Amino acid sequence: MKRVLIMSTHVAQNVAQRTHFYAPEQLNRLESRIAVLESLNIRDEVTGLLNRIGMRDALRREIARTDRLQNASHLYVAVQIDNLDGIEGAHGILAAQMAAKILSRTLSGQAREYDLLARIERDEFALLLIHADVDAAIARIQTLNMGLNRLSFPWNDARIDLHISLSVKNCNSAQSLKDLDI
Repeated sequence: MKRVLIMSTHVAQNVAQRTHFYAPEQLNRLESRIAVLESLNIRDEVTGLLNRIGMRDALRREIARTDRLQNASHLYVAVQIDNLDGIEGAHGILAAQMAAKILSRTLSGQAREYDLLARIERDEFALLLIHADVDAAIARIQTLNMGLNRLSFPWNDARIDLHISLSVKNCNSAQSLKDLDI
């Protein structure tokens, strides 16, 4: 028993010395690893859509590709849930998250396979219509706007209506990417 106790004490001292010796180096490695993992985090945890970081990276790639092809036209559609704060205030965070999920599902259903969709902020979503024919895209956006403003969902004993606003910008160059402030 004495021998085990002595060995345990020796091991504990040895570990303490090594931990003290290596702690700054290990801490630096862990901080570097955390930075890498944070940079890989490109999805919104509530909706599963790209987040601001993921959309920014995807936009940069698409703009670079467009610059090479010099013939594509993209439209950036900002989609805002105007009453999300009111929903959260009246019904709680879970209702606000449900509103975001419903909007994301609806937008996902309307986006083409090659369009980009993201949740940029709590109440703001972005849809990049890639290689969009402007006239057809505007008609599509008007239809989308009417459909989005009909969205509602049951919550406890209430029915919650979503109030959505859209804005559209041309997005065809690195300058337009800067103008989007993503």
